[in-house]
Amino acid sequence: MDYQGSINPTVSGATPPPAKRTYEGIECAFAWICVLFGYLFSRAMTKFDIKPLGILSAVILLTAAAVVTLVIKKAKWNLHAIVSAALTVVFAASLLVTDSGFVSFWALVCSASAYCYFVYCATGNRMEKGFSDCVPADLFCALLRYPFSRLGDVYRAMFSGHAKGTKGIGRVLLGFAIAILPTAAVIGLLSYDDGFMGLLGDAFSFLNDFDLGSQFGSVFVGLLAGMYLFGLYACAADDQKKTYNIELARINRQRRRVVPLLTTASALLPLCTVYVFFFISQWDYYVSGFGGVLPEGIATYADYARNGFFELCTVSVINFFVLIAVSLWMRRDKKAEHVFLKIANVLLSLMTLVLIGTAMAKMMLYIDTYGLTLRRVLASWLMILLAIVFLLIIVKQIISRFKLISASAVALTVMVGVLAFSNVSGRIADYNVDMYLQDKHIDIDIHTLYQLGEPAVPAMVRLEAHIRDNPEIGYIHSNLQGKLEILQRKHDDSFFAFSFTRERAEDAFERYFEEE
Repeated sequence: MDYQGSINPTVSGATPPPAKRTYEGIECAFAWICVLFGYLFSRAMTKFDIKPLGILSAVILLTAAAVVTLVIKKAKWNLHAIVSAALTVVFAASLLVTDSGFVSFWALVCSASAYCYFVYCATGNRMEKGFSDCVPADLFCALLRYPFSRLGDVYRAMFSGHAKGTKGIGRVLLGFAIAILPTAAVIGLLSYDDGFMGLLGDAFSFLNDFDLGSQFGSVFVGLLAGMYLFGLYACAADDQKKTYNIELARINRQRRRVVPLLTTASALLPLCTVYVFFFISQWDYYVSGFGGVLPEGIATYADYARNGFFELCTVSVINFFVLIAVSLWMRRDKKAEHVFLKIANVLLSLMTLVLIGTAMAKMMLYIDTYGLTLRRVLASWLMILLAIVFLLIIVKQIISRFKLISASAVALTVMVGVLAFSNVSGRIADYNVDMYLQDKHIDIDIHTLYQLGEPAVPAMVRLEAHIRDNPEIGYIHSNLQGKLEILQRKHDDSFFAFSFTRERAEDAFERYFEEE
């Protein structure tokens, strides 16, 4: 099938249900692999314990199967499809580097989104070619509209009459089903022989820990995943969809812009006035963070950093949505309205950047005094991301053809990638231990290190070696020993649980227990 003419869903009106069709052999195999992927992915997440290499292997299997299927079906490849396929594997591979549950979750979200966008692009369904600002609409179709419109097709594809080998598979399964009763009877009759039963037990020893309930749940998850993944492919590959009318969508967008200039200016004036008074009246207090000193009347760095930090973050987010609202609903038929919109966007963005800079200065001062935690890192990460977006908004006002939405999507992808591949938990542990050993921090929180998990083990072992013979901090040493022993008991050294953080933790454990 040539995807050159693949087209998109309608903007308005009901779409007639597509005619049922049978699937070819490669599509039958791909449907089975979609279900197998869901099963393997579920097994890699058993008991909420992520097995990084297991998840990566499943993602590689699914992506490779999709690539082969699309190549055989003569898909029209483009840069967006190739990059998305690569990002699918790259974000899954980040699990080998990070052990933070929160970061791993968002890495998997990005990997899933990249895969869906890859299939969507490779079948020629993008609404606009090139670097387009239609990315949100494309992602909506790829993640929600397409998969859920053809959920049942996976079963039709799995047992398609035109798929080569399907009848043979069915006959093999029927033969196994018929053999169950006589085989069980024969085993029962031959069970008198201890040697035979011992050999049989050794051959099927892998079933000793077999959990029927867990396996049933994994099969169920596999079926659901297969419905979603193959539904995306089936809908994206269907040539019966109607073309998405970009021009009509733009006309509808223009119709939403009904708020006049005077109303918009009146709404923004009080907000900007509040910021001006805020900067003037609180300048010395809120900018003290840039100089690294406490303002008068503040007793501790903790009070200074907490006082107003989250309020500044919230105001920055509010400003972001204010800019979106102005862009969506302000009328811009005249040149004066365009000029005012650009000036308002630049001023509000600059004010927000000052707020973000102030919040970051307060946070840096807090970190220098009390060390890093995962929440402090994530809060700083979010502030940096917002700052990048507001800078891109300013660029958009200067360069009209600049694709703001696509650039913001790229910035988000890069920022998530930096977070996923930075081993954030390990770096937090190294920083806190280094600051303590260099006498820059008077105390260290062992429980915080323990909560970081196995990425913190090398730093914890290094800390233990330095404080082992210091009787003045014996309470820290005993607490640290206890936490290391707990982490060692939790350590999973199975093949599919492999990750670079766990490998480093295992090496640190070996050094620690050898020295003991």
